[in-house]
Amino acid sequence: MTQCIPIRALDVVETFWETFYELGNVIIMNPIIIRSSFPIKKEILKEAATKMAYRHQSLRVRIKSKVENDEGRDTIKRYFVDLVDDFEVVIEEDPETTATTELYLDSLDEKPIWENLLLKEQNELFSKQSPLWRIRFKRLGSVNNQYRACLVASFHHAIMDGLSRQHFWTELLGLCTLINEFPDTPIPQEKPTKMPNSVCKSFPSSLKVRILKPFYSWRATATQGVCLYRNLVAPFENPSCLEISRDLYADKEKSPRTCILPIKISSEVFSKLRSICKSKKMQVNGAIEAVAALGLMALIYELRSKKTLISEDTTEILVSQDERNLIGGSDRENITCVTGCRPIELSSTDCFLNTEGCSAVIPIRTMVAINCRRWVNKDDTSEVSETSKSIEDMLIRIFESALNNSINETTTATASEKNFDSGTRYSDTHESTTSQSSSLDENSSSFENCEVSEKVSNSEIIIPNKQQKEHIANSPRLVLPKLKHSFSFDKSSPSWLKKAVSKVISPRNSRKIKCMPSVALGSYAVLMGLDMKVQKSCLNDVNKIWELGKNTTRKIHSIVDSKDPSTVTFKWHVISGFVHDLANSPTRANKVELLMQLGNPTARPSSFLVSNGGIWDSKPLEQLIERINNSKSGEKTFIEVESSYSCVSQHNAGLNMFAHNLVTVNGDLCWSLQYHTNITKREVAQIYAKYIQKYIHLLVNS
Repeated sequence: MTQCIPIRALDVVETFWETFYELGNVIIMNPIIIRSSFPIKKEILKEAATKMAYRHQSLRVRIKSKVENDEGRDTIKRYFVDLVDDFEVVIEEDPETTATTELYLDSLDEKPIWENLLLKEQNELFSKQSPLWRIRFKRLGSVNNQYRACLVASFHHAIMDGLSRQHFWTELLGLCTLINEFPDTPIPQEKPTKMPNSVCKSFPSSLKVRILKPFYSWRATATQGVCLYRNLVAPFENPSCLEISRDLYADKEKSPRTCILPIKISSEVFSKLRSICKSKKMQVNGAIEAVAALGLMALIYELRSKKTLISEDTTEILVSQDERNLIGGSDRENITCVTGCRPIELSSTDCFLNTEGCSAVIPIRTMVAINCRRWVNKDDTSEVSETSKSIEDMLIRIFESALNNSINETTTATASEKNFDSGTRYSDTHESTTSQSSSLDENSSSFENCEVSEKVSNSEIIIPNKQQKEHIANSPRLVLPKLKHSFSFDKSSPSWLKKAVSKVISPRNSRKIKCMPSVALGSYAVLMGLDMKVQKSCLNDVNKIWELGKNTTRKIHSIVDSKDPSTVTFKWHVISGFVHDLANSPTRANKVELLMQLGNPTARPSSFLVSNGGIWDSKPLEQLIERINNSKSGEKTFIEVESSYSCVSQHNAGLNMFAHNLVTVNGDLCWSLQYHTNITKREVAQIYAKYIQKYIHLLVNS
């Protein structure tokens, strides 16, 4: 059995994701719908996914834990370990094919076609033989030789974020296309990439964090630790959590689950919104935050204004004609509550009642997902991650190599293997990976005592499995960098590759090879608390809405544009530090109960999370398809992503009541409204979604 190779210890943020994964299966779920000129088959997906796992270290890691003695106190240490070649990529196919001619599901009343796949995903942990991700897919039939399929990928949050997911899908679909085009030709393996270093290593430890570290270490052993956590992280109560009470609106008929209500904002509408935001010199994210907050406020006021009628079988909440006009619908909304439920009793300090006058302010506690690449990649060139351009170049290189291999029996892969020892050592191709252990963060410890694998020198570990030998025998593993004084290659000359290899591996150029980008997929996301104070007058005054969006934009960017990320990560240090210290205490008898109080469905500290993945870059796939079609005659090849939605399952453990996960695909804004059935019903989420659409159109038409 091949040994697992320790990589590094989990930092406090990664420990947060792992702890919540253990408590409630908190995983990223990303359903996409694709359209292609060829059917997506399980065999093609499996081969492409396996090639990606051999290339990207992040896609073949597991998390191992052990009890260690740290300064006389036992503590649990968690490590990322590389499975090397002892893993199996999990690709599950739904045997039932759904025939549909609909390009999009625009109605909020229709359940998305991938809902059942999503339900299956969140009820299963990752198997011990698989990495921390898997894919389920379902064929959607074909119309006029155009095939559609639905794919749902699940990831552990410690290895993936929104931008990495886009790169993952781009590379996977590109490889599927190449495998389909060259079924009898081995697809070359590209240069391996390492797992990113700890994000926390790039954060200067602010004075506040250093002062509070001993405090939240003590807090992890305090009986009322959760109360202290809430006082530090959530400085005021979350009134929204009391308003949308799970006693009133939880769906008791279904097992707890995390759901997505997909909202598609057309490219025409979203383009207008972006143009107006640009003219007002503000970010689109500010408008999105404002719309999400106002939609929630309008939802709460509508739920309050409904009259509750108790009957023997059900409780029906009626909507007035004015409310129907407000949400733009002509039909009555029926919301069925738990039998016998009563309206929530309002206290004298009710902020939603004490809002007389235009200056009345309502606090809404939210969170914003922040991409830390802006700080991680700033000074350390070895940590520069791959971009869409580098993925595009990689796919083109693979295509050209596969095309040449299909034409000539004497391939460049065979020529390159004659110049290299076929016993490629793992440490040679992963030099940058093993070097990470020399400078671990404060949560790391020496791997000499790590028992996740037998003690084996990295320099003696050789890639021995049959599949990898076939890759080596049939494809080049070396990617030639662009040298400052490189000579022009004459590919007609039989010795051009030999000369190139000699020049690249010379000692003079060894430093340049090490500086090549070698980091790809990973998680760079942290959460920033954002306290929004919204005037009630914003509900009906479009100028106030724009003012709220501008103020929100300024508040966010005054923090995230700083060269020092300590401010944006301070409260995240408090949250993750508390979870890290409590979760790593092996002697704490009631730690599970305490941790569950952090994110139980009864009271979430955040009303909602906003995570904007930006614009999905389709250029790499478009350029690949163009090259393929230019190289052949006859039927054209195509493949594209039609839509992408996502959520992070939080019904059992989490911080947010709702979440808004957004990404722009082909000009359309795919807005995922995430809700949890043990907190609120689908009917409530539908009303929320209609208010979101209302305020988007209100801003566009202003």
